[in-house]
Amino acid sequence: MEHAALECLAAAVAWGTAAVALPGSIMPGPTDIDLGAVEVTSTPDPGRALR
Repeated sequence: MEHAALECLAAAVAWGTAAVALPGSIMPGPTDIDLGAVEVTSTPDPGRALR
C-alpha cells in the first residue's frame, strides 16, 4: 500500500474511533481525532491482543 493510502486509512480509523466514542449521533470534530493512537502495519503480530 502506498504512503498516501496508509495515511487515509489511519485517518479513517481515527475518525471512526472518535465517532463511536461520542454519545448518540454526535459528529466528531478535529479536536476529537487522535491520529497518534492509530498504528497501521502490513505485518501484524498474530499474538497481539486487540483493544
